[in-house]
Amino acid sequence: MLIVVRQLVNDPQPLRAMLQAGVATLSGMCALVVLNQALMSLRFAQVMNHMGAPRLGFAAWFRLTSVGQMLNLFVPQLGNVYRGVTLKRDYGVSYLIWATGLISFVWLDMVGGILIAILAIAWLDPHLRFAGVSAELLLCLGLFTIFFGPIVAAFVFQRLPSRSGFVGRVQSRLTTLLSTASDAARSPRLMLRFFSLNVVVTIGQTATLWLAFHSVRAAMPVSGLLLFQILVKLSSQVVITPGNLGITELAFGALAHGSARTVEQGLAVSLLLRAVGSAMVVLLGVLSGGASALRGGRRQLLQAGDELAQPQAFSATKK
Repeated sequence: MLIVVRQLVNDPQPLRAMLQAGVATLSGMCALVVLNQALMSLRFAQVMNHMGAPRLGFAAWFRLTSVGQMLNLFVPQLGNVYRGVTLKRDYGVSYLIWATGLISFVWLDMVGGILIAILAIAWLDPHLRFAGVSAELLLCLGLFTIFFGPIVAAFVFQRLPSRSGFVGRVQSRLTTLLSTASDAARSPRLMLRFFSLNVVVTIGQTATLWLAFHSVRAAMPVSGLLLFQILVKLSSQVVITPGNLGITELAFGALAHGSARTVEQGLAVSLLLRAVGSAMVVLLGVLSGGASALRGGRRQLLQAGDELAQPQAFSATKK
């Protein structure tokens, strides 16, 4: 964060512009955060149902998503643990279904988002470049790697010699998770439904970026925003600090610089998105009962750790 502060002190104009964002801009961003949460709930429900979880109502999935997102702000991965524990305790969903559903969700989200960006940029601006490299080439390489990654990993793990003890259990669980998650690619119905919602998600996230960049007076074409939102999504997959505080800001600065904008404009956009996004995520989480879940976060982590350590943790599935 010290680097972020130093950059904004050197050129405070984008920060001043961000602080003057109007009510219409802030209201629009808040509404888009709620829309994103709702779409995340619907897509996660689709994947979990495909994996064999019981069909819960939208309200249940929205509550799980909202509380989980809020917990992830404070402790990395705590929200994912909360969802896994709650699904097992309240609905009898095994940890195998929860874990494979989570992996499949992230995988399909990335694959669908990149594919949509490739098609949209090919139509809007096929010559778009990022840091001097063809945007289409970057996205195609990313799509190839992410799409075939789990499939190849599952193939490799299935053919490794069986081991005993702790290493053997880890190998067995990874093999089960990867092979089950890669099955999502063999379900045309799931891919089509998920991809359809991904189109709406991409529109919403691109609109959020447009509002944020517009507020700091750094207008960017739609093709550039599409590329930016994919690169941001890729950079957010590795969580290092709570809410990736500092890491996200630096990623925005670097990506803005690569998109022919200033680092300071990227930092200001990141701060605006974090402020609005965090406020709405906490609000939705608290309204969904997240305060009690946060107080019991340490207990849930210990409970999940004990259960996941059991040999049978990833053996039972609910169909």
